[in-house]
Amino acid sequence: MSLVKTAGWSVIAAALAWAAVPVSASAEIYGEDGVSGPEVADILQTAGYRAELTKDGVGDPLVRTTMSGVNVQVYFYNCNSVGRCEDIQFSVGFDMANGTSQSVIDEWNRTKRFGRAYLDDENDPFIKVDLQVGPGGTPQLIAGYVRTMEAVLEGFTEHIDF
Repeated sequence: MSLVKTAGWSVIAAALAWAAVPVSASAEIYGEDGVSGPEVADILQTAGYRAELTKDGVGDPLVRTTMSGVNVQVYFYNCNSVGRCEDIQFSVGFDMANGTSQSVIDEWNRTKRFGRAYLDDENDPFIKVDLQVGPGGTPQLIAGYVRTMEAVLEGFTEHIDF
C-alpha cells in the first residue's frame, strides 16, 4: 500500500508537496557520522517549520517542532562525542481525554506502511517514524521524511479521531 493512498493524498498533491519543500544544502552527504541537531533544525526551518533545538535527558540533540497541528519531537540516536548521530526518530504523543483502543492501534499498524503506533498506560496513542541518516544521509533524505511524517500525522490524526 502506498503512502499516498494510505494518507489519503492524491498523487498530484503528493508530487506538489515533494517539489514545494526546499532544502538548504544541495547534494551534500553527511557521511559516516550521521547528522547533527543544528542540521536537522535547519532543514525543518528551511521547509517552513519552527525548530527549537535543545538536548534530551542524556545530552543528545532534541528538536521540537509542529506538524499537522501537533507537537513533534525529533530524537537523535547513536550519537558520537561531537554530536553527530546516525539515527533520528520523529515522535508524537496524543493526550486524549478517553484515549483510544488497542484495536484502533492494531488496525493502523496492520494496514499502514509508515509510522509505528502504540498506547501508553492511559491508552493515549503515540506514533513514531525512524530514519537512519548515517552513513550517507543527505538533507534531501531528511526533507523527504519530513514530508512523510506530515502525511503520516494527517492520516493518523484522522485514524484516531483526534
